[in-house]
Amino acid sequence: MLDKQPHEASSKKTNSKNLPPAIQVESLSKSFGEQTVLKGISLEITRGETLAVLGRSGTGKSVLLKLIIGLHKPDSGSIRVNGEEVTNLPPKELNEVRKKVGFLFQQAALYDSLTVEENVAFPLRRHSRMSDDERNKRVHELLASVGMDQDSHKLPAQLSGGMQKRVGLARALALEPDILLFDEPLRRKPTT
Repeated sequence: MLDKQPHEASSKKTNSKNLPPAIQVESLSKSFGEQTVLKGISLEITRGETLAVLGRSGTGKSVLLKLIIGLHKPDSGSIRVNGEEVTNLPPKELNEVRKKVGFLFQQAALYDSLTVEENVAFPLRRHSRMSDDERNKRVHELLASVGMDQDSHKLPAQLSGGMQKRVGLARALALEPDILLFDEPLRRKPTT
């Protein structure tokens, strides 16, 4: 369980452009049934800053990230992304915020019935007005940037765990987000 009093975890930073912090969390708490996962978490991440949240398995790191992008609702507390309170946004407005946040899931979360190329193109098809040619060019650039352009025709099941992570990264970057969240980007799948 991540358990910090607001004054212990919060850091007040100023931004040279007087813009709101990229992410601001205040007094955040989350439980699942009787299991308290987060208790009183506060943090502030300024634009351009890199922050790593470290802890053992099961201590709430993934839950914190999922709360920030609105996949879970907190029991209490406040979450602001680029100055906008997101904890009670309607789905349509929350999706607008999510377009500005790239998220790399622990297990890459690729669509198993789509090819590598189709997985990376998915957010571009859904959230951009790119022509087919523009979208194909962007997808190829993204895949090349993560060394996966030669595997664009493959399905996720045909890729190693590391390759899936790289495709997930390319997809997370597709909409050129202001913020990137990585859930265990260096973790490898256990081998049996």
